[in-house]
Amino acid sequence: MLMPAAAPSTPTAWVHGEPDEPSPELLARIASDLRPLRPAPGLGRLGQRIQASVAASQGFVTVRRESYCFAAPGAGMARQLLRASDAVRVELVQLGAGAELPWEGRPQELLLLDGGVSDAAGRAWAAHDHLLRGAAGPALHAGPAGARLYLRSLLDAGKLPADELAWWAGEDGRHAGDWWRLSPGVDVKCLRGRGDVLSMLVRLQPGAVLADHGHRLEEDCLMLSGEIFLGDILLRADDYHLAPVGARHVDGYSEPGGLLFVHGALPE
Repeated sequence: MLMPAAAPSTPTAWVHGEPDEPSPELLARIASDLRPLRPAPGLGRLGQRIQASVAASQGFVTVRRESYCFAAPGAGMARQLLRASDAVRVELVQLGAGAELPWEGRPQELLLLDGGVSDAAGRAWAAHDHLLRGAAGPALHAGPAGARLYLRSLLDAGKLPADELAWWAGEDGRHAGDWWRLSPGVDVKCLRGRGDVLSMLVRLQPGAVLADHGHRLEEDCLMLSGEIFLGDILLRADDYHLAPVGARHVDGYSEPGGLLFVHGALPE
């Protein structure tokens, strides 16, 4: 783009002829006074930043809580599908008071979000308790207040990476125990782990920064409370997020703090 460096020092007359047609002398004077318009220095860096953000977000799947539309396959139960692949299905399940969550004949991972459930043996689970069910076993029943669960079901073990399959087969206790510090302001509690593949709670202090990291395995994330920005993606309570293999999370920041459930490999 060109712009005049300064106005002509003296007025230039118009020639007679076509209405409002500038004279050749005026056009020559204007052309001699034009200089290239240089973009502001910051725009180049901003453009690079935008391009990097778009590239880093390729393949991410985010399901907003506002988009949930629970289906009711049975009495007292409603399901919201979050994602499905050949290997696994991830969903939210709501149970009314006393409603049954039947065993589906496949391994399942459950995290209690609200309320409580119990089985026929009298074992009970409350909010944020974690449970892995095998291919067979008793049904679960919601308590008087009902229950809300995160449910991840194994559909085809042959489609899983070897270390993810090993996680389903058993845990090694390597990261067992109470909360431990991952980085300043970021604490982790392992719910089940084998090697560096974990299901975990991640607690963010207000103002916490999450270091940039890649993903060698798929990572499922459900925001339980608070908020976090992952680059340009804002996650709020009950939002679901999937990071595919090879993706990178950058510029993770939580102003109010928060709590997340995450299943995946420890950050690279």
